[in-house]
Amino acid sequence: MHERVNLEELRAEIRKGKVVSQPLLIPLLVEVDRSELDLLCSKAEVFSTLGISLEAFGETTIAINAVPARLSRLQPQQLVMDLLEIASEFRAATADQLQEETLHRISCRGAVMAGDYLDHQALADLLKRGANLPQDRTCAHGRPIRVFLSHKDLEKAFYRR
Repeated sequence: MHERVNLEELRAEIRKGKVVSQPLLIPLLVEVDRSELDLLCSKAEVFSTLGISLEAFGETTIAINAVPARLSRLQPQQLVMDLLEIASEFRAATADQLQEETLHRISCRGAVMAGDYLDHQALADLLKRGANLPQDRTCAHGRPIRVFLSHKDLEKAFYRR
């Protein structure tokens, strides 16, 4: 559910004109090869619409200066690898297609994962944020996040019939 909440909230920010970004105190520097650096820099404008600020830092280093503020669980190092993969896979894509694929990926990476701990308040906040989503039956990848079970289904699951 957190993934879907992230996705829909980021889309809402885009519709309003700007994704709020969180500047990093110290830019994250990641070594890449020259062609990867050029590829990321060529897509930097699209990524910036999503609150991701990156720039070349020398000949083979990419600097991540900011990430979307609402994705506090996002790992900037993994972000660079994901952006490289997306930019490589979607070289010929339009800016909108690239933006949409990136939205899906960062929404997932910035979400609570299986095994992550959420205290009661954080869980309640997440459920509240998810209560009014325009689409709330699947995650960004299309997997169900809600399953409806009838009384009969429950009885069957516990061998009551």
